[in-house]
Amino acid sequence: MRKYIICSDGACSGNPGPGGWAFEIWSKSVHDGNLICSESGSADATTNNIMELRAVENAIRKLIEQNLKPGRVLLHLDSKYVLNGIFDWMDNWKGNGWKNASKKPVKNAEIWKQIDNLITGAEAKGWLFIPDWVKGHSGDVGNMRVDKMAANCRDIAGSNVNPKDDLEPVLIFDEPKEDFLNLL
Repeated sequence: MRKYIICSDGACSGNPGPGGWAFEIWSKSVHDGNLICSESGSADATTNNIMELRAVENAIRKLIEQNLKPGRVLLHLDSKYVLNGIFDWMDNWKGNGWKNASKKPVKNAEIWKQIDNLITGAEAKGWLFIPDWVKGHSGDVGNMRVDKMAANCRDIAGSNVNPKDDLEPVLIFDEPKEDFLNLL
């Protein structure tokens, strides 16, 4: 069975406050250099838990969209909240009408429902999701990469700067640059 790794993380400054999320999807291992894809995003007023959830939600959605052969997926996360939610609590929440053990509505239920739908659909196609907790900020390569991406998105969200404003235009051309400049 093929092996994939999802590394994801969320970051938030304040609770609520500006936040960012990021993920990378790898085949085999992070160390082999076989990155399949990555994404990141931000929100102006959010919580760390929401950013952690958005990272996993978007990663699983992107994994399915890649049309890869199904396999084992290690959810390589530093969020026990997300891993416990997926692997320990979600079935009970569903059975209780999306209420927790205290009979109160599950926080962030709409995102949890999306994650549940994505995982259920993927498992029906032969995917197997496996929890793989990693201690945050412990030097783990995959975790450090997505932590940095999420933190950068958080910082951009908190700066009120449109990231596109900071980018230089990029020209892509087949001919040598000198030939292109002669056309101007």
